[in-house]
This record gives sequence, C-alpha cells and structure tokens, in this order.
Amino acid sequence: MEKKTKIIMDLFNQVELDKISTEFFYMKHVKQDEKYKAIEVDVSNKLVDWIKKDIKPNLENYWDNDNKQFSINSYNHELTLMDSIAKLDLSLSKYDSLKQVKNKMFEAMIHKSKDTDNLLRSSFHLVKFYSEEECVYFGYYKGIRKSGKKKKTAIFEHEQFIENEHIMIDLGGAISFIIYDETIYIIQPRNFEFAFKYSDHITKMRNENIENLIKLPMFPDEESKELFRVKASNHLYSRSLANMGRVTFDEIEQYYYDRCNELKELYNKIKTSPEKKKDIIKEKGILVDLLDFIDFENDNKLKIDEESDIKPLLHLFQDKIVEKYLTRKIDLAYS
Repeated sequence: MEKKTKIIMDLFNQVELDKISTEFFYMKHVKQDEKYKAIEVDVSNKLVDWIKKDIKPNLENYWDNDNKQFSINSYNHELTLMDSIAKLDLSLSKYDSLKQVKNKMFEAMIHKSKDTDNLLRSSFHLVKFYSEEECVYFGYYKGIRKSGKKKKTAIFEHEQFIENEHIMIDLGGAISFIIYDETIYIIQPRNFEFAFKYSDHITKMRNENIENLIKLPMFPDEESKELFRVKASNHLYSRSLANMGRVTFDEIEQYYYDRCNELKELYNKIKTSPEKKKDIIKEKGILVDLLDFIDFENDNKLKIDEESDIKPLLHLFQDKIVEKYLTRKIDLAYS
C-alpha cells in the first residue's frame, strides 16, 4: 500500500472503478496437508458496485492526510495498532512457512471446489480486485447467520413477516487483511491469524527461540535447560517469545554479564542492609525479582527450579525492562 498500487488507490479514491474486475472466493480450512478449499461465487453487479464503494470507508481511518499515504508499521505479534496498518513481508526468510500457506490459499483458488457445502462451511472470503496490470486480494472474516430456537430471522414480504428459511452468509464487512504480491497488510490481526493458521507459525517460532535461548552459555546444565523449556512453552509466553529476533539474541550475549555485575551490586546492597529492601523494591521493582535467578558466585549462571516463575527472566531476555526518565524507577515496556 505504501507502494501506492493503482488498484488500491483507485478503490480508495473511488475513480475508474469500472476498469477494476472482481472475483469472489469463499475459503475453508482443510486439516489434511494444511490445505484450503475454495469455492467461487457469482455476485450481482449491484453487490460488486457496493463492495467497491465500501473500500474507502473501510480504509480512511488509516489514511494520513498530511503525508498523503496510509499509516503503516511492521507487524508485531504482541501489539495491536489501532490506528495503523501492519505490514508483513513474505519475502523475508523467517516467514517462509507463511508464504507456503499463502501459496496453498492461491492454489485452492485455481483448483476450485464445486461442492456448495464448502460455501456453508467456509470461514473467510477473499475478493480479488484485478486489472491487466495487477491484482490485489482483500480478505474478510465470514460469519454464518441462521435462525435459532430462541429467535427467528424474518423477511417482510407482501405486507407480512415470513420466516427466512435460507442460510445468510456475510459478504464484505470490515477488511481483515490485504494481499499484494509478497506483502500482507493486516488490519484485523486476529482474523488474519485465523485465516493464515498463524497460531501454528507463532508456536513454531516460539519453540525455535526457546531452543536458541537454552544454547546460551548462562544455562549451566541440562536440568536447567529442560526446566526453562517446559516453563517457557506456556502459551501465555508464545507471542513475546516468537517476537524475538536475531538482534535480540546477539544483545543478550553482548550485555548479559554487564547487567549481572550491576545486579550483583543490588544484591549486595540488600544483603548488607536488609531493612532497606522494601524501599529498594519500590524503586527497582522487577530487578529485585531477577536476583533469585542469578548465581553470582558461579559465573552468573542461571538458577531455575520447579517453583520458579520465569516471567522476570523473559522480560530481561526480551529487553523489556526500562528505566523511567523522570523518576528513574524501573518498569516494563508496553505495560
């Protein structure tokens, strides 16, 4: 979108809409081989015109009028940006598995299913906007509306209400994501993650990063590595661990022992003046929690046992412990 693709800009500016063609696909997850099934549907001209015109109100909250461009930031597993579109670049090697998922999605649209049951069981739909020069896919989460036992969906016809016996399927709505070439622009993160089975990708990245962490020299033995592996595999830590990149690991190796030297000073201060511990905790917060994990008499190796809550240690590794400029108090980033 920052590339100012003609189709997206024409849809946003509502110009030359008659030169943009459309195709509509309803997508279903298939567990076998992690594939998709797609069914293409014919859509009336009136609905096609409507969905083209609906792009502008869908995207205008993300338009920076001063700079004449969309507000776009890199995708982050942990943060949801309410006023910005997240960008994910599939050309990066770390997203190879996601690129494979996208390719399977596109293969399903080429080898379309003719089974209308797949339409009813579909979970999201893609609208392909295309011209002779380019094409863009808009993804929407799809819900199925049907009557239940406690209430009925009625249609007003010939001056009376009659029961709706058709299954009503959503078309359009809030845009979840946009696929353009090797880039995905994400507007509704959870819907995007569901469509791309991204939770599997996050779990894979989490596990890889856990293994990278326990290779670091501060883990003294296999027992501590296994304890850390088990505790870090808690799903509550998945997103933050998956978000760690190569730079973060380099920084751990470069700065860990320097920080341990500072923590040892804090440890000694508490040891010599235990009556000041409460005041130190108020000022230093999570740094005091870290003291239990470091064996200062054994080359700053890590100490982890069955009862350990490794959250402070993860905050250290992810470089989320910060000092407030005004008060000099220790806090967590993103808290």
